[in-house]
Order: sequence, then C-alpha cells, then structure tokens
Amino acid sequence: MACAALCACGGSAQGPGADEPEPSEARPTSHRASTPPTGDGPDDGVEVTGTMGRLDAYDVQRGIEPYAAALSACYRDNLRRRRYIGGQIEMLLVVNTDGAVKSASIVKSDLGSLSIESCLVHVGQTIHFSRPEGGVAEVRLPLSFEGVGRLSFWDQERVDAELAVAGEHETDIRKTLSECTEETGTRPPRHGVVVTAYVANRGHIKAAGFEPIAEQTLDPVWAGCAHAAILSWRLSDPRGRVAKISFTLAGS
Repeated sequence: MACAALCACGGSAQGPGADEPEPSEARPTSHRASTPPTGDGPDDGVEVTGTMGRLDAYDVQRGIEPYAAALSACYRDNLRRRRYIGGQIEMLLVVNTDGAVKSASIVKSDLGSLSIESCLVHVGQTIHFSRPEGGVAEVRLPLSFEGVGRLSFWDQERVDAELAVAGEHETDIRKTLSECTEETGTRPPRHGVVVTAYVANRGHIKAAGFEPIAEQTLDPVWAGCAHAAILSWRLSDPRGRVAKISFTLAGS
C-alpha cells in the first residue's frame, strides 16, 4: 500500500483573525504506508493494492496530481475566518476497474471541519486513475492541513465535565443521536464517531468534524444533522485562545 500526501500550510503563528498569507497549494507525493509523509518525493516501486487490484506509485501520483489544487481549495475556501483549523485526514478511495473512483470516504480525521471533510470527499469522488491491474484497488490518501494561531487543548476530563454542564452529557448525546435519526431517517455509524471541535469566544462551538470509528461509512445526512446540533452547544469561554477538543458519540 502506498500513500500520497498533500499539505496545505498556513503562515506564521499569529492570533486567529490576523492577516495571514493564504495556505499554499497542495502538492502530492507518494510514500510507503509505514512511513509518515515527509514531502521527500515519490518512493519508486511502491504499490497501492486492494484485495484484487493493484496500482503502482507512479499511477497514483499521476492520478492525484491534477486534483491537488482542488483538494487545497477545499481547505482554503471553507476556512472563512477560522484559520486556526488544522489537522490530519486520511481518505480512502476505492478505484474501480476502469480507473474511476467508486467511492471516497474519510476514515481518519482530527481536522474538525465537516465542510472541509465533505468537500474533500466530493473531490475524491471525481479523481480518475489508470486502470488497476487485477481488479478493484484501494488508495489511502493522507492529507495534512496546518492552521494558524495558538490553540489550547482541553484534556478528556475537562471535555467530559464541560459537556456534562452543557446539558447532562449522556442524555444530551443520546438526544442528539435519536433526534437526528428520527428527523432524517438515517443512522450514525454502528460503532460511533469521534468528534473534533473548536470552542471559541463565549463558549460557542465554531466548527466540528467527524471520524467514524473502525472506518465505517458516515451518512452525510446524519452527519449534517449531528453537526448542526453540536454547533448549538455552549461550553465555557476559553478566554482568549480557541480550544480544540475531541469526544466520542456512541453508535446505533
């Protein structure tokens, strides 16, 4: 399995809302699956394989490269003034026998922005590779986005306490899940999701994103409903520095 890494970097560390340079355009490079992306360029001979098919590193690089700007634009265009948003994503692309992407999904993410994640999935679905050898193949695409500004990070004990104060933690979570299921006719992933969110001035949650546990499929309709509910919560004011938090929503 080979990986292709794209990085969209911000400028120097300034406070959120300052005049920072725009994130640079993403540039794809391929790496071995066991090696974190470093930007050192393609690793010749590395292959992307599925249970049946195979793509070599060059074909993956050539397939992704025309879409690098669109992937970078997903980050840049959805930031608005929230330039503190940043993190790591891994997108799974299932490549059909004709080279078209059969499905794209986020399997790992601590980015904390559903709008960016959804845009990346949409772009991923349009990517076209050369024909895999031997059948359907999988490409795992790690993406890294660097935010601008200093964040605070609340530990799990504080997050749990904050959510409990915000609305009886367990009851509130179950209510969010059940109401979204009833309203939309959709369900959360069976094993649940990890939520990454940003708490800003006066405790307002300004952005949130999801990582399905155990690489399950995340229904976009349910995600949109849960996202809206999470943004309505109010936590403690982080007082001058945006706080990045994470917590788990149980599955169905």
